[in-house]
Order: sequence, then structure tokens, then C-alpha cells
Amino acid sequence: MQKPSLPSGTRDFAPQVLKRRQAIMRVLEQVFLSHGFDPIETPALENLKTLQGKYGDEGDQLLFRILNSGDFMGKAPEELRGDSKALSSHISDRGLRYDLTVPLARFVVMNRGQLTFPFKRYQMQPVWRADRPQKGRYREFWQCDIDIVGADSVLCEAELVEMYLESFAKLGLGVQVRINHRGLLDALLPALGSKSAWNEFMISIDKADKIGRDGVSQDLINREMGHAVPVWEWLCEAQDLDSFEAKLEAFEDRKIYEVEDANAQSVEQGKTACEKAIHDLKLLKSLLPDQASVVLDLTLARGLSYYTGAVFEVSADDARLPADFRLGSIGGGGRYDNLTGAFGLADVPGVGVSFGLDRIYDTMEAAGLFAEDSQAIAGVLLCPMDEESFALATQASRDLRAAGIPSEVYPSAAKLKKQLDYANNRGYALVGIIGDQERAEQCIMLKNLQTGQQEKIGMQQLTEQVKGVLGV
Repeated sequence: MQKPSLPSGTRDFAPQVLKRRQAIMRVLEQVFLSHGFDPIETPALENLKTLQGKYGDEGDQLLFRILNSGDFMGKAPEELRGDSKALSSHISDRGLRYDLTVPLARFVVMNRGQLTFPFKRYQMQPVWRADRPQKGRYREFWQCDIDIVGADSVLCEAELVEMYLESFAKLGLGVQVRINHRGLLDALLPALGSKSAWNEFMISIDKADKIGRDGVSQDLINREMGHAVPVWEWLCEAQDLDSFEAKLEAFEDRKIYEVEDANAQSVEQGKTACEKAIHDLKLLKSLLPDQASVVLDLTLARGLSYYTGAVFEVSADDARLPADFRLGSIGGGGRYDNLTGAFGLADVPGVGVSFGLDRIYDTMEAAGLFAEDSQAIAGVLLCPMDEESFALATQASRDLRAAGIPSEVYPSAAKLKKQLDYANNRGYALVGIIGDQERAEQCIMLKNLQTGQQEKIGMQQLTEQVKGVLGV
């Protein structure tokens, strides 16, 4: 007999857990709708050519590929059969979506004639990554995304950050929103020496929240990029935009490194990008409500390669969390002004952020935010004592539901104790008992499971009486 199991990095959700997750999504959806965002959905499957090359080399390694149907191995050229990497591209041309942003870009290009720009959309669906499962990191998880496509104003960034603050306030969870700008990091290219070195640097510093400041320094050394350690160190020491600018100029004046790539960004281009980044960040801060929970973090990288401007990351900052609680970010995003160009539609700016539903749930649970929720159903379980009472129980349940009160009939004439145990386990507030006498009098014996009180209620008065007891 086969022992039941789940693929690593996936989970089942019991009813109470799923109800809590759905409650979180309802709060988020209310915020999204109040800001004028419209919902969309995209398929779980995307063509691999849609996904590849959008997330950087490490991201491409984490794509879940779907094998083509049929005898793909027999059709594979002989020279590919010993090369797993080359063979994979031959036997698979589809994959599970890695995030919701690249599918959005593909959606916008394919449906641009039917969309009104700026296009504000929200999307709440699962994504898949072939990552190593660990605490807070799953292979299947949900993202709740909001994006604005077709506008390059900093007003868009400000709205998204404010929606972060509004959403987590409604969820009752304290957070810190960290912001940075890729233009500041672009300005480091001359100091690093080449575009390839800059790419390696970005991959390394994106791990800072997991491995720490010293860990990044060691990782750079392991990547044979010891010359980048001083760049990382002074980046950590820059506390604000003015000090960053001063440190950047001082570092450039040392003229230690030369740019290797012939078409790489020049020092002047870097300065221009840096100036725009500083202007955008200062404007962004001025547009936000006075919030101590929004901070500048000049080490924030957001490793996905499609980001071009401001980047954001949200982490829990709640005194109710255990001191040893470590889970990483619970949301993040940024501006990506070139993403639709990969699908043939150039010059369409976009910016978006994501809420990580799974990590938000885990964080709220650790903070004890679900401790007070009740499993009680503000409704009635009808308990027929014999088969002849089925019809009356069914009619009573039908009347209650028509009045907006949750109700169900226990599906057999079991002993009363068994039916009451079911009602208690399900969290019902009331039960309606129907036996010979109640059937003869066309009434229900209504029992309050919290107080133990019970009284006979006529069928005509049942709905109003239940409403009064439940306070609905």
C-alpha cells in the first residue's frame, strides 16, 4: 500500500487555515478595489520563451519545466541525449509561472487594444519555483500583486507604498517598508569595473537579509570579487542620499578601477542615473504620509533583472513577534520600464509590488493575530431525531439560509449527542432539534450551545428569533 505524501515544498490547507488565508485576501482585495485596481487571471502554464531571460541566471534555474507530451526522447537528436541542459530545451517548451509580473507584461501586450491606460490591475494566484524548501520558502506559494502599467510618474510608486501601509494596518500587523532605487546601484558600475562584475555584485548583495553584511563580503570573495568588498562596505555605511552622493564622488576620485566593457555604462551616465534616482526618491518620500515605517535602505537590491527604478521590500516589524522569529520579506517589488519590450511593445513603463500571502500568514500566526479568532459559525445546525423529521428540518434550514443565516441539516437521524458533538466541532452557535413533538407542533427546539438555554420556537417565528439571538 502506498503511503500518502506531498511533493517537497507544497502543503495542504485545513479549513481553518484556509479561512484565515481567504480573510487576508479579502482585506487586500478591498484595498485594491478602493484604489481603482481591476482583477485579472493568467494561466498557470506559460511558454518557456515567455519566462526565460526575465529573472536573471539564478531565476532561470528555478523555473519548473513541463515535459512535452508524446515520445519526446525518441524525437530528440542523438547529439543532445548526453547533454541534460541542451536536452531540456528540446523536450520542454512550457513551464509553470515563476511570478505574476512577467505574465502581466505578456497579457498587456496581447490585450493592449482592450485595455485603458494607465492599466491598474491586481492578481492573486499561486506561483512555482524549484527552490530549496525551508522555513518561509515554498515551491508553491501565492502572490497578491498590484501593478500600474503605462505611467512613469512617481505618484504610482507613492500609491503602491501607501497601499502597503494601508493593507498591513487593516491586517493589524506592524511592518517596515524599505525603499531604494536601481539608479543608485547602476552608478556603482564604474567602481566595480564591468557589467558582469556589477551583475555578480547585485546577486551577492541581494542575499544580505539572509547572510548579513559580513556574509556578503565573504560571498564576494568567494566569487573572486574581492575588489568589490570596499564598494559594499561603503554602501552599507551610507546612511542617506546626501552621504551616498558624497561617498560615490570620493570613490570615483580614487580612480582605482576601469570599466572593461566597451558598451558599458560610463561614469557620466552613472551620475545622470544617480541624480534621477535621488530626485525620484526625495519626491516619493514627500508624497507619502508621515510614516516612520518607510525607510531608505541603500543596500536593497531586489535581484530580479527587470527592475529599472525604485525598488521596495516589506518586512515585519511587530513587537508581538518572538525575538527569534526570522522569515525574510513579506512583500516587495519595483519599477520595470522595459519589460513589455521583450514581447515587442517598447516604451511602456510599469511599476508593481507583491504581497507574499504565505509569509504574511506565517508572520501573523507567529504574532498571535489569529489567537482570538473564533471558529463559531453564526448559524444553526438542524438536528432531526428521525427520518420523519427530515422534511421539517430541511424547510427550516432553507428558510434560515433565505434570510442570510448559515444553516445545514445533519445528514442522518443519529443520536442527539453525536449531532451536538458535530455542531460543537463545527463551531455552530445554535442547534435546532426536531423530534416527534416538535414535528407535531410545527416548531423547533432551539438550543444555544454557548449558554445551554433552549426554548421551542414556532416555524413562523424561527428566522426572527434566530436573528435576535445571533444579533444579525
